[in-house]
Amino acid sequence: MLKKVLRRMSAMCDSAWFFYRRSFQLCIALLACGLLLALGAPESAASYTLLHTAGAFFDTAEGVLLLAVLLPVIVEDRETRRR
Repeated sequence: MLKKVLRRMSAMCDSAWFFYRRSFQLCIALLACGLLLALGAPESAASYTLLHTAGAFFDTAEGVLLLAVLLPVIVEDRETRRR
């Protein structure tokens, strides 16, 4: 089953790969920013806001991962229908 999925992924069109790579790069950047905010929050009232902002970065990364799964499939489906 995994071989079948990997073979299908390696045959994706260039635009589907573009969405796949860029969404994972964006997700990594969001997670890194959220981690820096969470670790660098000082012990004050402002840290509450920073921790909520870090949580928003983590939540946004989850949404981007969902798009990273769905968008390449949609693009690949449209490209194969054109052929």
